[in-house]
Amino acid sequence: MTKFKKLKKPIHRNSQREKSFAWQILKGILRIGLLIVFLVGVYYVSRLAFFTINQIQIEGGETISHEVVRAVTETELEGTYFRLVPKRFAYSYPHDRINKKLNEIPRMYDVNVYRSPRDVLNISFKEYSPHALWCIEGSSATPCFFLDKTGYAFAPSQILQGGTLVRHFSTDATEITEGVVIDEEKLMRIDQFISQASEFLGFRITSLTHMQDEDIFMYINGGGELRISLTKDLDGIIENIIATLESDEFSHIEPGNFQYIDARFKNKLFINEEMATSTESIELTEPLPE
Repeated sequence: MTKFKKLKKPIHRNSQREKSFAWQILKGILRIGLLIVFLVGVYYVSRLAFFTINQIQIEGGETISHEVVRAVTETELEGTYFRLVPKRFAYSYPHDRINKKLNEIPRMYDVNVYRSPRDVLNISFKEYSPHALWCIEGSSATPCFFLDKTGYAFAPSQILQGGTLVRHFSTDATEITEGVVIDEEKLMRIDQFISQASEFLGFRITSLTHMQDEDIFMYINGGGELRISLTKDLDGIIENIIATLESDEFSHIEPGNFQYIDARFKNKLFINEEMATSTESIELTEPLPE
């Protein structure tokens, strides 16, 4: 009976396994070395003056200090990403973060942040200019908002002292949020009427209330009201009031000695004097155009 000898495993297989394992270790070391070289390169290259934002140029605005804008921007440019790349590195500076922070500055809008040339950060912006105040009628708890010339309410204001800004009171609103609260064309017509009342009548309007059906009650410094309607021709209204107050019968009318002049109607002008027992009605020679 033939006996078979048990064959031993070839020795060269173990040798190949050892070589493969050594090669894997060598590749790992090479990869780590390349990564370290890459990181060191990024560290030093990103700090070269050639790639670093070293100037901030600012334009725009009227009352917002450029130094405030610069300080906010400089704060966002401080530090590094992952302790590796400076935030001043021209190709990875925090554009969106800077834009967001600048838009949080009161009265500031339409912010534009860009590089030109490579090492200069340019910032341009526009500024809302307070033109009037928009308030809720009968509410002292709700702050008024600053209003610009376009009818946009852009920021709350707790300060109501003084008469620099005309106060618009709304009887319809229950709250005020940032946004358009009055049509620009409508606001422009009101402003023009207020200017004419001051120039031709000597009536300085300090505040007004927006009533229903486009009626507006304007309050005169020193006492008295002008009641008008935006559905009527305001130029025609002011002309009729001027003509009436220039007459001998009403030439004595001045702030403080009458309750109101109501010019909301097409054919008549009503004048209610403070001490009078009744309201006088004046027929208009020419009805107001619609």
